[in-house]
Amino acid sequence: MNKSKKRIDENKRIKRNRRLMIGIIIEIVFALCILMSELCFGAITYLASSIRTYGYYNSETGIYELSSFQQLVDYSIAYNADHENDTIQIAFGDSSTSGELTNFKSIGTQTHPFNGKVYIASAMTLNLPTTMFEAITDNVEILDSISKTPTTLVLTRTRATQDEPLFAKNVYHTAEKSANWTIQYDRYNNPETSSFYTYDIAGIIGTLRESAEVNISVIYNNSTGSKVSNIESNQDAGLICCTMEQSSKLTINSITQTLGRSSNEYNVSSSSAGHAGGLVGSMGDGSILTLGTGLSNPQGVNKNITANNGYAGGIVGYCNGGTIVFGNSSAYTISQIIRLRHWRVILFHALCPPIC
Repeated sequence: MNKSKKRIDENKRIKRNRRLMIGIIIEIVFALCILMSELCFGAITYLASSIRTYGYYNSETGIYELSSFQQLVDYSIAYNADHENDTIQIAFGDSSTSGELTNFKSIGTQTHPFNGKVYIASAMTLNLPTTMFEAITDNVEILDSISKTPTTLVLTRTRATQDEPLFAKNVYHTAEKSANWTIQYDRYNNPETSSFYTYDIAGIIGTLRESAEVNISVIYNNSTGSKVSNIESNQDAGLICCTMEQSSKLTINSITQTLGRSSNEYNVSSSSAGHAGGLVGSMGDGSILTLGTGLSNPQGVNKNITANNGYAGGIVGYCNGGTIVFGNSSAYTISQIIRLRHWRVILFHALCPPIC
């Protein structure tokens, strides 16, 4: 009797262990299936983007020829380390310069900034929902697709976004040379409504990274006639550059406006934790800001430069060991209203006013 009972108990234990083992195996197989599906989906998605982008590559010229909205969007989505030294040519044709580049993704990454060359057709306007470059180097050239000489890059912003500079969020330094860029900010002409729109931006450039060197000219056509886009950021805010890191160099050759007086009726503000400056939000140790000989203050008289929790200034909000070089000091007159919101900053500003 005891032997029979023991045999029954042993069989129950074996069956219980078997069920437990089967359950464990099923869970492992299920987890592996999920993992493999995610890996395969990612690989398929990347492969699809790569196949599309590969079709735009001209092996004879070594150029990615982007001749439609969709091709530029495809390229932006497929961007990875393999593309950081690409030469791209953007030429949509005369009839394709209006409309938004829906689903466009800012080109470049902080680990693999775009370091190539951009050819762009004359009279081309890129209507982007976001910053054109997430990360770019100061080695990049922007050239006319026909003459192969430096040209103006014309950008619009097609929707309201927060903390998004117009051209580049991050500019990194290479050992080769400094950048020479001309950037134009235009109002967006929406073909669906036949109306002009303009949206606030966080400056032209977000951050000049350590030792980056940029020479820039800006055409700032930010007005629809009834609305003007302001410069606004939660961090540092400035028309040309929000933040200059240590040892970076920025030369502002000119800031012009071709739409009339209303384009200068904008305000600059850091709404959260940064500094606000008419041209640059903040400068790091050893950084150099050079104002070109023909540069005059582009902002209207009595317009606001506001910092909620930081410093504010007519040229630079906060200068921490940087240097400002005036090409023609008499041409740059500060006539804006400087507003500080935090009482500690107001007190320190009064006792130790910044030189910028």
